[in-house]
Amino acid sequence: SSGINAEYGGKEIGETEAVEESRNPAYDVVHEVLLTEENPLTGNVIEMAVWDWDRFSGDDYLGTARIVPGAEPMIRQPVPIFSERGSKRGFVVVTTVFTPMPFI
Repeated sequence: SSGINAEYGGKEIGETEAVEESRNPAYDVVHEVLLTEENPLTGNVIEMAVWDWDRFSGDDYLGTARIVPGAEPMIRQPVPIFSERGSKRGFVVVTTVFTPMPFI
């Protein structure tokens, strides 16, 4: 089983629940990020740290997938997961959507 912790601009934006007894876990989660002058769309990276959950010992870090968000949507885009040593460890499939919000 595994889980994913997501960060945007170095700040945690969410995490998934662990999926047990699956070699290919699937998640259907939504994380929203409010973009401001201090937290712009450009210049930031979404990092997804992927962990292998273990019942009897500590969780194992598998690697990190990184995307640079933009105004163009990514629809079911495979994003590679790389270990700390740079080897490819699989991928996560990501959809991103930029939705402008009116100022209140």
